[in-house]
Amino acid sequence: MHKEDEQKWVQAAPYNPQAFMHLYEHYFPKVLAYVSYRIHTPQDVEDIVAEIFLKVVRDIHQFEWRHEHAFSGWLFQIAYNQVMDFYRRQAVETKMTTPFIGEDITSPSLEEAVLHQETFQQARTLIQQLPPRQQEVITLKFFGHLRNQEIAAILKLNEKTVAAHLCRGLQDLYRAFAPEAPPKNAHEKHVP
Repeated sequence: MHKEDEQKWVQAAPYNPQAFMHLYEHYFPKVLAYVSYRIHTPQDVEDIVAEIFLKVVRDIHQFEWRHEHAFSGWLFQIAYNQVMDFYRRQAVETKMTTPFIGEDITSPSLEEAVLHQETFQQARTLIQQLPPRQQEVITLKFFGHLRNQEIAAILKLNEKTVAAHLCRGLQDLYRAFAPEAPPKNAHEKHVP
């Protein structure tokens, strides 16, 4: 989405349902992917995503366009707050399920679906072992598809701190997820 189009639609959205639909169609898959990763049941995900967009509809007239990423930052701040409110209400640790990432997959084979589920569960388990701040940065980055600047605004951090959390988290995930590389020249026989 071009920033000029987004700004135009944001400004028109309080009184033009079609303008709001453009924003909704663009951001819905990203918000759904983020919430799906953070919440464990599809029904709760649907409820929370609905709450997020109802809040956006209700409050968009108060939104002020300040820069290119202002709207996405504002929207994901609402999503982040709704997820945190859900956890406070539930007061339980969740077990995550496969997210609805909004991919256009046409009937994958059973084998592909099982492999995808196993890989995703392994990745999710590894992400859950990271410190909480790194988990949040990684989920906003890769499930919410946000830029570091937007993540910084949502989490009230500076961009360098976000980049550091992202870098350390990805390094830790890579070390945990990637198989050990064979030693150099391991295939060669040792000759005395």
